Amino acid sequence: MRQFLHSGPLGDLLYSLCAVQAMGGGVLYTHKLLGDFLRPLLERQAYISEVREFEEYLPRRGRQRTVRMSHEPLRLYSPKHGELINLDRFKQHRTKADRATFYSPAWYVDMLQGLSGYTMPDFTVPWITLKTPPEPQAPIVICCTPAYHDIEELDWSLLADYTDHIIFHGFPRDYAYFTGRYGFRPRWITSPTALDLAELIAGSKLFIGNLSGSYAVAECMKHPRALEVCAAIAPLGGPVGPDGTTTLTRGVLDACISA
Repeated sequence: MRQFLHSGPLGDLLYSLCAVQAMGGGVLYTHKLLGDFLRPLLERQAYISEVREFEEYLPRRGRQRTVRMSHEPLRLYSPKHGELINLDRFKQHRTKADRATFYSPAWYVDMLQGLSGYTMPDFTVPWITLKTPPEPQAPIVICCTPAYHDIEELDWSLLADYTDHIIFHGFPRDYAYFTGRYGFRPRWITSPTALDLAELIAGSKLFIGNLSGSYAVAECMKHPRALEVCAAIAPLGGPVGPDGTTTLTRGVLDACISA
């Protein structure tokens, strides 16, 4: 069984799973905090047999950030865990030109395609799925972080008239940024696990966001989604495949709240 290693962050790890699935899947190693968050969702995916902690990811300066293995070989040997496919290597594999031309999952596919057992994936179909439809919590779920706003193609102010139909998902700093900038306060929640986040998004009619871990969940599920594009890194996060857009209109929002 193959073993894969990825230190995160959340979005990068989720985008890598397209390539993991194309390799036939296996065990995924990551650091404890991210593993605990992801395990309930990822161990429900047929191609992930288990999510395990990689103890060699040591916290830096007492914080929860981790030491990545991006400078280590693609095929990495750990005395404790054996051979691992080092997905952190994509940080070195990509180039600055890639940031303007590559969809994130394609970085990993390009990096791994020389390994045995590889099959070319279809980026238009979901690689994160839920077995049963979740209970809807709101017709519109949004996440707007302080980063990645080079091009504001989405008119976030349109959402003010739909506040009662929106859940904002994100960290406290994200919510403070959003409410401070746009002046309205939709209901705000955080999710204890990635499964809770995926169910929140899957139960909605539309996810709206800039590039973030929350958006990555919607992208990997190919859930109806609108992405605010950041020119410096487009088309890094997509959208690719069905039900994705980079524009937002009142007509789209009205359709979300109609019976």
